[in-house]
Amino acid sequence: MAVDKTRVLVVGGGVAGLGTAAALAGEARGGLVLLEAETMLGTGSTARSLGGFRYQFADPVLAELSARAIPKLERLQAEPEADIGFARSGYLFVGTTEEDERTLLAQVEGAASVGVQVEILRGAEIARPLPGLRTDDLRLGAWGPLDGQVDPHQLTQTWARKVRAAGAQIRTRAEVLALDVQDGRVTGVQTAEGRIDADVVVLAAGPRSAALAKDAGVELPLVNAHRHLFFAEGPDVPRGNGPLVMSLTPQVYFRLEATGIVASARELIPERASMDNWPELMERCMERSVARLPQLEHAGWRKAWSGVQTIPEDGRPIVGPAPGLDGLVLVAGLSGHGVMHSPALGRIAADWVLGRAPDDLARALDPRRLTASSLARATST
Repeated sequence: MAVDKTRVLVVGGGVAGLGTAAALAGEARGGLVLLEAETMLGTGSTARSLGGFRYQFADPVLAELSARAIPKLERLQAEPEADIGFARSGYLFVGTTEEDERTLLAQVEGAASVGVQVEILRGAEIARPLPGLRTDDLRLGAWGPLDGQVDPHQLTQTWARKVRAAGAQIRTRAEVLALDVQDGRVTGVQTAEGRIDADVVVLAAGPRSAALAKDAGVELPLVNAHRHLFFAEGPDVPRGNGPLVMSLTPQVYFRLEATGIVASARELIPERASMDNWPELMERCMERSVARLPQLEHAGWRKAWSGVQTIPEDGRPIVGPAPGLDGLVLVAGLSGHGVMHSPALGRIAADWVLGRAPDDLARALDPRRLTASSLARATST
């Protein structure tokens, strides 16, 4: 059985792994190899993302991630042959309760903390970004015209080209079965085709990350959960490159697409729960969407897709050295924000691999911030 050897091994060919590999490409002296279990890159959670990006976060750490990542996405768009579908189509958050209003004002403050102004709308003015929106029961709207969307597939392919151009290897159909651990250090991985040794392993395998880390002795406070999305189309359904509208109460979001509207009731289903309740969720999504945008009343609805989000205990990504295990850098717990934040997260992970001193943002995401009790609770959530 052949044994490969490389300086850095990245596990996962979605936006998290490719973003890290792209940041490392050309700097990982001794070689870089990225492994993806599927036949194509970006077919997991990345492919099931809406590809949205926004500055509107109440958590200043998440707002700072957006401030670092979104300009990088915009610069990628400007590169020759790197059309990633970057469009500032906007995010409109709306709320009906006092608690919603407090949440939205906190998000506006979070965006302002990184120099981005979000417009506060009230009354009929809330419908300005999307005419036809019902506003009579809304207390507040928060309109971020600098928010928008990218194409996850094109972003994946753009980074893959950069990684290959830098001389790194990308291997598909290369499922990692386990991390190799010797004397408290990860020394490589086991695949179906044999062992690959590495000085550093970056674990960015999305929903599989927690299980692989657990088998190596590190339990992460993560929950994998499914979210269903549905599609509405018909002669009265608005279409085009429109804003994403997100209602806090009741929970629903929808965004205009070229041929209709993609929508979700925003309800997460734990991975261990049944996935057979999507008709009930579609009915709920339809009711909430029509209540907010009456033009959808006679639309035809169908299931679009389901995606898996990996949710961390404190809502912040887990990026950096694994607690109590040398040679392993984690990029996990992205909460469905992986596409928008991956340029920044990849850079932070790359800096950890290269031994560069962490800044305040990197320290805020360091897995070693997690307490022993939170790590222990990971297996019971």
